[in-house]
Amino acid sequence: MIKVNINEIFWEKGLTVGKPLRDNNFLIHLSIVKINGQLINKRSFAT
Repeated sequence: MIKVNINEIFWEKGLTVGKPLRDNNFLIHLSIVKINGQLINKRSFAT
């Protein structure tokens, strides 16, 4: 399970950080992402 603001999204194979951000109409260049407490570099959103 992935949480994007208040929305919960089910993980699926091949899911990148950028996909839920785009699907929820977030501006990627203004987004801050943490995974397990670690900040993720925007260059890594596609992986």
